Amino acid sequence: MGALRSFTSNFAILDVKRGRRQLRDHFADRPPLGSCPPAMRVPVTITGYIDCIHGSDDGTSQEFAVTVTQLEIDALPSGADHG
Repeated sequence: MGALRSFTSNFAILDVKRGRRQLRDHFADRPPLGSCPPAMRVPVTITGYIDCIHGSDDGTSQEFAVTVTQLEIDALPSGADHG
């Protein structure tokens, strides 16, 4: 296997188990189009490792599964619903 030097990503999907209902309720009033309003964003730090290929290459990107070993919720923005 060759050395992995760098890659980029600007999108991930997080499979939430505990706290999923509260997170769903938090985003219930999110506008359906456009970026998430800053006050609704939930900053997180995800630590883990890429485990396997998850999807096919569509010519622009390819999905890989990440096993999460640690998930931290960072400080919520001012005005965010702290549930």
